[in-house]
Amino acid sequence: MNFFEQCKNRYSIFDDHCKKVTDLVKEDVKFVTLQCDESFSSPQQIVDILMKISDFYNENWLGNADYIHIPTFKQVYENYLKYPIILAYREILDEIEILGVTTIKRFNNNKNINPYCPISGNMFFEVTGIIAKKESDIKGIGKRLYEIAIEASKDYKTIFPSLELIVVADCRNFMSVSAAGKGAAYVRNIYETNTFAKMIGYYTVEDTNHELVEAPTFVIKYDLTPSKLIEGNPIIFDYNIEDELFNGLLNTINDNLKPFFIKEPTTNIDFSAGIVKFYELNDKNLNIEDVILLPNGTDKNNDRTPWVRKRVKREMKLCIEQ
Repeated sequence: MNFFEQCKNRYSIFDDHCKKVTDLVKEDVKFVTLQCDESFSSPQQIVDILMKISDFYNENWLGNADYIHIPTFKQVYENYLKYPIILAYREILDEIEILGVTTIKRFNNNKNINPYCPISGNMFFEVTGIIAKKESDIKGIGKRLYEIAIEASKDYKTIFPSLELIVVADCRNFMSVSAAGKGAAYVRNIYETNTFAKMIGYYTVEDTNHELVEAPTFVIKYDLTPSKLIEGNPIIFDYNIEDELFNGLLNTINDNLKPFFIKEPTTNIDFSAGIVKFYELNDKNLNIEDVILLPNGTDKNNDRTPWVRKRVKREMKLCIEQ
C-alpha cells in the first residue's frame, strides 16, 4: 500500500467531514485533507502546495512572534508525512488561493508522554497552527476548521474511546483563546449538541536555572461526548507588565485558577524547549467562553514581520521524490 492509499485509509474520517463542510458552504471553497486530495499527488504539486502553506503562515501571521511558530518548508513537509493537514482553498484562474489551514497532531500517552499534556492513559489529537487568511472576503473559515476537527474527533472517539481533542494557546493570546470558544459554540449551535471547550490546565517551560523562557500556556479540551456545563461567572485574567514578565503572568493565572484546585505540576523534559511543568486542574468545568483576557500591553513590542525565503524548489522536489 503506497503513501496516498495509507493516508486515505488513516484519514478517511477527517476527509469525510471535509467533504461535508465543502457541500455546506455557499462560497466556492474546498475543504480537504491535503494527503487525500488527488489535486496534490505529484511531486511538483506537493512541493508547490507545501511551499504555499509555509508562505501562507509567514504572510498571514504578523502578531506576537511567541503566539505561533512559522514553519519552514521542511517542517511543513515533516508534518505532511506524519499528520493530517486540513486545508481550505479556492481556485482562481487555475491558481490555488489558501484561505485557511491547520494540522491535527496526535499523541499517545500510553506510548510516548506528551510533556505539554501528560495525562496518563489518554490519546490526544491537538489542533495546531490554525490560521485563516487575513482580510479575506470569505469569513468563518476558522470556525469551519474547528468544526471539522471537533466532529471528526467525535467519530474517531467511537474507535479509540480514550481519545481527547485539545488546543493550546499563550495565556495572553486573546484571539486564539476566543477562537477556541467560538469554535465550540459554533459546533454546539449548528449540531445542537453539548460541545464545550474547557480549560483543563496550563503549562510552563523553564531553562536549567528554572527561569521561565516563555509565557504560560493554556491547555483547552473539547467535549467529544455530550456533557452538561456547570454555569459559571466570567473570569478576568487582568495581566500587568512587570520586570519579570512571565512570572507576573503566572502569578495572575495561579490566583485566578485557585478555585479550580490546581494540582502539583507534572514535570517532563522537552530537549528542544526546556523543562516543561504541566499544572492540571482538578475541576475541569471552566468554560473557555467564560475566560476574558486583558493583555494590557504584555503582548506588545514583539510583533513579527514576514521574512524573505530563498527558494530552492529543485532540491525540495528531489527531497520528496526520494
